[in-house]
Amino acid sequence: MNGNYKAILKGTDKIEISYEDSKDKFLQIHTTSGHIKGFDFIADKLLYWTSKKIEILEISKSSQININQISSIEQKALRCLFVSKDSFIITTDYGFNMLSQTGQVKQTLVFPES
Repeated sequence: MNGNYKAILKGTDKIEISYEDSKDKFLQIHTTSGHIKGFDFIADKLLYWTSKKIEILEISKSSQININQISSIEQKALRCLFVSKDSFIITTDYGFNMLSQTGQVKQTLVFPES
């Protein structure tokens, strides 16, 4: 949940996004192309990941909720989390990566082998 926007996972491949204020109430279902492993939400950005890719959506409203895909990054992630509106962290089998919204790696932290 973020401000007037809310997001709820509705099944393995659907995210329900809603907006409500004192005069407007909108609801939109976004269907994904794969089984959703998880999602995160910050301001007007929604990030979700499947076993094969990470997608970032921008949400806006006019007379309805509009959902625009900002990027689709082909990368396997165990977990994802927004750091800010412009970057996010992914956990992989070998460490952490901080990426921009377009998928450019900004910083990497590798786990040492035991």
